[in-house]
Amino acid sequence: RINAHFGAGTLARLHIVQGPLPLTGKSRGRAPLGKDEIEAARASLEGLKPGRLQSALARLGAQIARQRKP
Repeated sequence: RINAHFGAGTLARLHIVQGPLPLTGKSRGRAPLGKDEIEAARASLEGLKPGRLQSALARLGAQIARQRKP
């Protein structure tokens, strides 16, 4: 297909090597969410009863808000 697209003789030999991916260093991860970030997200969930669902949605909302910050 490459030769058909770019013209005959473009690719004479192709060598494919399979193997494991090289190991990379551990990612640093993200800092834990602050209470102010969680409380800001929780403020938008006032219509829900306090509980596990509200807490989970508040953490999710705080993570999304953090990702949107430049």
